[in-house]
Parts: sequence; structure tokens; C-alpha cells
Amino acid sequence: MKKILFVILSLFLVMGLIGCSANEQKDGQDINIEPAEENQEITEEQESVVTLYFGNKDGYLRKELRTIKGLPTAERGKELIEELIKGTQADDDTLNVIPEGTEVLNYKFDAEQGLVTVDFSKHILGAAGSMGEIFAVYSVVNTLTELPGVEKVQILVEGETVETIAGHIYTGEPLERDLSLLEGNELK
Repeated sequence: MKKILFVILSLFLVMGLIGCSANEQKDGQDINIEPAEENQEITEEQESVVTLYFGNKDGYLRKELRTIKGLPTAERGKELIEELIKGTQADDDTLNVIPEGTEVLNYKFDAEQGLVTVDFSKHILGAAGSMGEIFAVYSVVNTLTELPGVEKVQILVEGETVETIAGHIYTGEPLERDLSLLEGNELK
């Protein structure tokens, strides 16, 4: 009786293996069976929250969060600068930081150096006073250095390196993030 039971179980096992193997290959092709959920494409584009920097009346940079479609990457930094140009969406004392009429003429990211080069139209030179210049320059620098891989930002005007935008900050070389300018810090 035990031998008969063993033979029957063995037959079922062999038939099961043959059946599984037949499902995997049909006419010499692999058939890949996946759950229906994994087979469906994602139709909605992912959204991400990014940080932009605007000014406040006390002379500090204030964070403002924005939602963008897709992932924030260094290659997409131009979109963030264009958001800075559009201005703040806050209803408080947050100040716009980029002079009206300013456009991004060119944007380039060098991953090897961690360097973004942003070429602005001459309207960027309309930043008024030292505080206006700090806001214009460091809103761009601090916003872009939030992006993965960005360590420094070089600002150009009409394709040329300029020593300063309004006479107070040297922009002839790439600039790094400045945390002392952030609202709520104890460094300033």
C-alpha cells in the first residue's frame, strides 16, 4: 500500500513539473506571467516638493516650498530659477528677489564639477542695493544647491562673467551655498 501511494505521489509530482515547464515555454519562447498590477504603466507623473528661496523684510532668505511634476534634478534647475523669477506665492512679508524682466538665457550643469552656470538677461543688473543683490544672487545659489549634485553656481549676464551684479557681491567665480543668510539662523 505504501509503495502504491509513493508511486501515485511521484506521478503527480512529475506531471506537475512537466505542466509548469510547459507553461514557461511554448514554441521555444519564454512566457512571462506577472501580476496584472505590475504590468500596468503608471499614467500619473510623480510630483516632488522643491525649496525656493525668497527674501524677507529683515534681510534674510526665506524658504518657500513648491510642487513640481517629476523629480528635481540638476538638469531641471532652470525650471526652479523660472519659478524664482515668477515670484513668491506667499501672502505674508515674503519678497520677490529677481528683478522684473529678468530671463534665463542659458542654463548648463556640469556633473563632474558639481557646477551650474546660469546666464541671465541684463535685467538681473537691476537688483537694487546690497540687500537686493544678496537676495538676487543667493536666492539662485541656495535654490540650485538644494538639487542633488549641485555644489556651486556661476552667474553670467548676457553670456559674460561679471564681477558684480550691483557692486556688493563678487560674482566673477562660482558661488557656494550660504547658510548664514537663511531666516532663523544664529550666524548673521
